[in-house]
Amino acid sequence: MAQQCYVLSPEAISDLLDLEAFLTEREGRDRALTVIARLHRAMTSLSDYPGIGRRRRELRGEPQSYAVQSWIIFYRPNAGRTAVEIIRVIDGRRDLSAIFAARRRR
Repeated sequence: MAQQCYVLSPEAISDLLDLEAFLTEREGRDRALTVIARLHRAMTSLSDYPGIGRRRRELRGEPQSYAVQSWIIFYRPNAGRTAVEIIRVIDGRRDLSAIFAARRRR
């Protein structure tokens, strides 16, 4: 299999930094690092198998999504399927439609 990779959007980087800070404050540094590592392993899997997850037709841009515990990784494979763009990493309990609609107004 060809070398696959993933690219983080600025929003995804911000999401991961916010999540790490939140978890560090709430549950400790070890827990935060464990969750972030788990998310990065999932992103690597998405780059290896860019068709997994489900298409979110109800959200702007119809991204693919893949759940890791309560967090959802939103991504888009590139045209050549040699990489995936990680768009957002969001807690699935949040109002996803509002988050993606807000993105449209910018």
